[in-house]
Amino acid sequence: MIIDCMDWHYRDNYPEGLDKIHAATHIGVFIAWIIENNLESEFLRKDSYYDIYNLKARKITGREFFLNNCNKILQDKFIDKKALEFTLGYYLSSREDYCQYIADYNQIFKNDDINSSYEVKDIWENYYRVFTIIDKRYNDWKMKNEYI
Repeated sequence: MIIDCMDWHYRDNYPEGLDKIHAATHIGVFIAWIIENNLESEFLRKDSYYDIYNLKARKITGREFFLNNCNKILQDKFIDKKALEFTLGYYLSSREDYCQYIADYNQIFKNDDINSSYEVKDIWENYYRVFTIIDKRYNDWKMKNEYI
């Protein structure tokens, strides 16, 4: 199942003149959070071991990992089963035409000096800002689903 794809973002509201690579930043942040928390699938772990190491060592960003290893598509096969249910609810659930993840992402960067969330810089400081809210959402989800 496709969770997100770079190509989907080039349609309606993608900023004119902005390099298309920026459509991968928010996806890269999420896959980096998955990897940071050892929630990647065995498939991804085996297939991308070297880049997982480089990501954790901060030698590459999540966007670079995503572009190098995921063929511009975030798929369920990259995420382990315990995190996939969370991902499907958090990343895909609708909230005013946005998934909760995108709503959180936009909220984090709304006061930055940028015209669009696609302009968020692909730097680790920004990743840490997003990781904080994903951690909170994931922990809340785990508490709610612990006894189900």
